[in-house]
Amino acid sequence: MKVRTLFVAAAAFGASTTAQSTSPYGVFPQPNDTLRLQPCLGIGAIQKIPALNDTTAEQTWAAHFNPDPGSWKWGSSVTDTTDRGIFLCAYLDVSLDYTTKSDSRIARLAAVKTRCQGSR
Repeated sequence: MKVRTLFVAAAAFGASTTAQSTSPYGVFPQPNDTLRLQPCLGIGAIQKIPALNDTTAEQTWAAHFNPDPGSWKWGSSVTDTTDRGIFLCAYLDVSLDYTTKSDSRIARLAAVKTRCQGSR
C-alpha cells in the first residue's frame, strides 16, 4: 500500500458542530492519532480546521466526521470499486519557535493524506 502526504495550507478557519458517530469503517479521528486523520468530505472540508483561538480544537475537528462513506472523497478506480483510495484530511499544530519553550504560538497546518490501494 502506497501512502503519500501533501501539506496544502496554513489556515485558521471556523468549524461546524456536526455530531460525531461511527461508520462501517470505524470512528475518526482515531485515538492517539497526532494528525487527527478523518475522511475528507471534499475540497471545502479542508477549510474547516479549527481556528487558532479554539480552546477545544480536537473536539471541534472530531465533530466534522460524517459517518456516511458516500459523502467521503474517494479516488478514482483503475479497475473497480475495490481498487480506489481515499483522501484523509488532517491538521497539525506546529510551534512558530520550537527553540523557545516559553513561546506558545503555533501555526495550524491543514494536510491531506492520500491512501492508495491496489497495484498502482
